[in-house]
Formats: sequence, C-alpha cells, structure tokens
Amino acid sequence: MRNKLDYSLFHCPMHELMIKDHMFKINKHTEYALMALSYLNRHDSPIGAKVLSHELSIPFDPLSKVLQILKRNQIISSTRGIKGGYVLDCELKEISLFQLSKLIEGDWPHQCGPDECHYFSTCHIKKPVTHLHNMMGQVFQKITINQFLKTNYEIHV
Repeated sequence: MRNKLDYSLFHCPMHELMIKDHMFKINKHTEYALMALSYLNRHDSPIGAKVLSHELSIPFDPLSKVLQILKRNQIISSTRGIKGGYVLDCELKEISLFQLSKLIEGDWPHQCGPDECHYFSTCHIKKPVTHLHNMMGQVFQKITINQFLKTNYEIHV
C-alpha cells in the first residue's frame, strides 16, 4: 500500500506554487487584501485597521501594509479620527485578481532565474511551470474581485 503523498513537499520558492489539499494557494498578503476588501464591501461606514485585524483574525502589521498598498493605489481611502477608518474607493468589479495580485505581490507570474531560486540550475520543470503560470495569469485577468467573492461563481478555463 502506498503512503499518503505529502503535498507540502511540492513547494518550490522559485515558482511560488504550493499544492496543498488539492487547492491552488494564493499569496498570504493577497489573501489578506481579498478578506479586507470583502469585509469593506459589506460595510458602508469606515472601518479601522485594528477592527479589521480583529474581525478577520489577521495580524495587524501585515494587514496595515496591505491596506496602505490598497490606499496608495486608490482602491480604498481612509479618514482619520475617532470615526475614521477605511472604505472602498472603487467598484470591485473594476479590478481583476491579476491586478490585485500584482499590486500586492509585485510582478506576477514570478519568473524563473538563478537569482530567484537555488534550484534553477537543476530544475527540469521550468517550461511547464512557466506555462502553468501564464495560464493562471490569463485566468486571474478574467476574474474580477467582485466575481471571485461570489461563492457561486464558476471559473471556465
């Protein structure tokens, strides 16, 4: 009988691809951004970073950095003061997952290279992984954040 395959062994820092429990995993900071945008989308009044951190069970410091990126890119805005906080500044149907991921993570998909990964010289899957990233990029460009947040949204590749 075969042992159960440990999917955590398939993490390669060069590709930022992790297959775990048969689910594509996005970057943690992009996930924080999606969680915050979803929460803000359901509330009309400003929500403070500490409240968001507590309500979403996200560590305050990384969430604050994500919120600043979203604010700098005019996806959310903020007001100071006792009744201050963050509010959405645009329609979530106007932003693709690709755009959000690129804002939060930087260039996407990540490119293979000797500076990015110590496996580069011995890696035999550079081309298929690059192809996979290109396909995922196309899917991420087609899906808006609004569509993504709908639980019944179906992705057609």
